Amino acid sequence: MLRRPVLFLIFYCSYYTISQTDFKVDSSKIAKNFQSILLGKATFDSVISVNQKLADVPELKDVYAYHLCKFYFASGQPDSTISYAKDALKKVDIFEKAKYYNIMGSAYSVKGEYDVAIQEMLKAKSIYEQSGNLYKAAIIENNLANVFFSLKEYASSYKYAKSSFTILKNQGDTVYFSSVASVLAVSAVKLDSLEQGEELTEVALSSALRYNNLVGQIIAYYAKGELLQKKDSINKAIEAYLQSSNISKQYRQNHYVLLNDIALLHAYSENENYDLAIERGEDALRYSLEQKNNNTLYSIHKQLGYAYAGQQKYQKAFNHLAKANDLYVEYAGVESREIINELLVEYETEKKERALAEQELKTLRSEQKLANRNWWILLLSTGIIVLLIIFLFVRRLTEQRVQRLKLVQEHQLIKAAILGEENERERIAGELHDGVASAITASKIQLELLANEKGQPLDDLIQQLSKTHADVRRISHNLMPIDLIHKSLVNTLEDYCKSVSSEKLKIHFNSNQKDTDFSEAVSKLLFRMVQELINNVQKHADASNCFVQLYDKKQNILLTVEDDGKGFLVKDENLGIGMNNMKKKLIQINGEMDVESDIGKGTLVSIRLKLI
Repeated sequence: MLRRPVLFLIFYCSYYTISQTDFKVDSSKIAKNFQSILLGKATFDSVISVNQKLADVPELKDVYAYHLCKFYFASGQPDSTISYAKDALKKVDIFEKAKYYNIMGSAYSVKGEYDVAIQEMLKAKSIYEQSGNLYKAAIIENNLANVFFSLKEYASSYKYAKSSFTILKNQGDTVYFSSVASVLAVSAVKLDSLEQGEELTEVALSSALRYNNLVGQIIAYYAKGELLQKKDSINKAIEAYLQSSNISKQYRQNHYVLLNDIALLHAYSENENYDLAIERGEDALRYSLEQKNNNTLYSIHKQLGYAYAGQQKYQKAFNHLAKANDLYVEYAGVESREIINELLVEYETEKKERALAEQELKTLRSEQKLANRNWWILLLSTGIIVLLIIFLFVRRLTEQRVQRLKLVQEHQLIKAAILGEENERERIAGELHDGVASAITASKIQLELLANEKGQPLDDLIQQLSKTHADVRRISHNLMPIDLIHKSLVNTLEDYCKSVSSEKLKIHFNSNQKDTDFSEAVSKLLFRMVQELINNVQKHADASNCFVQLYDKKQNILLTVEDDGKGFLVKDENLGIGMNNMKKKLIQINGEMDVESDIGKGTLVSIRLKLI
């Protein structure tokens, strides 16, 4: 599912959590003047000059500073927002600091620095709670819900949105209630609570229409689109997104236009309407760059790649997916690269297959010409000359067939090795994202949350961090490069076994050859299989010893990996995806794999491969 940054709450909460002042008229003028810049009705310099004169009294300096921060935020300048907010914090009392902490948190969230964003928002929430202002504290809780939503922590997002929703409902709020209800609805949908999500969406839309709340209508229609898309009603979802988008464009709410363009990009792609998907995607890319909203670029480039691939425009698809891949590496907080890698491989495979087809066509034409020529020679020749030509012709065809078979076998070996490497990269990327990055982020957030609570034990957190450390160590071994230029496969395997051996699980390696010369493709394939099998032993076998043996017997390779662990009942469905994939790869290169195991008797995996 497309990772959509939830922008609406970050914007609208930053806009409305403002301090009250006795100078309502001048304060309103300052706000309207800044708004006129965003609407293109005035220049920045002229507005600054006018507003500075209005704020030439102590009571309005804070109003001017805060609206200036809001302007920078709305115009896509998060760094300037943070800088001016930090400066303003030095000049206001404790209760006025809350609104600056809140807008700083919103700016950090746009930059993708979610941990800092949560810190700043929690400071604002704490101040409002201490002052007894539960209403504004509820608005901050909804901001927190959006940050957790961007982190895909949907349970936490639902928790904070629910708390905010309850408070606003009890206070009879009509300004923010529909927007908060929409956030809660989308969080419920992400947790597969579709019935509750549908009920909340209707509540949000009904409230927004009743009180003519335009921002509420924008967000409610968006939430309705999310719900319908989850229910596979794509056409109805598109209608809802378009309603939200049209209102956004009518009132120049460009941040909401961006949000809906991303949603429509995904929905049109899912509906295989790639022309409209690309149109929305290019618009979203433009808005994202204008607003300097970097945390939306990854999802936009990725979905544009899918859309161009759907049109079979693989070069453009490749460019966008490559950009998405670069963004993934740069920000290390985006979703899995599995589909990106698949499309990149698809693009490269298509080029190779097209070149191979052209070469085969040339070969067929050449063979046809040769056959015709030899036919005329046969007709014009006699006796021994005819027999000699037939012999030469047959021998040449035989040599060509043998050569073609060798090329096919080499292609299969290379393909198997490449697929093995790609699968390993995907597996490691998934583990880094899901097992390490998510765990570290969650741990850091928990520490920040615990700082605001009292008496909560840290045992679970310590255990989580310990597990994360173990994951990092295991994954670092899996990332070990294969140096087949300076070392043989035997030496490489021996070094690897030593590096992953530990007191808990001793890895023993033995081979009857020290300098066996395997092809690069076979060497890579065997190394990756040993790596996968040892990884399985570490994770599942509960063993004390693991024995890796490699034997070369008359152009046949025998590789065994045996452990003294708890074993299991051998069935195809019990082998797991990794071992079944190994079986498939071995079949492609005339190899085979046997698994022997039983409860309490350990496991023996034997791989036999005939060298060509």
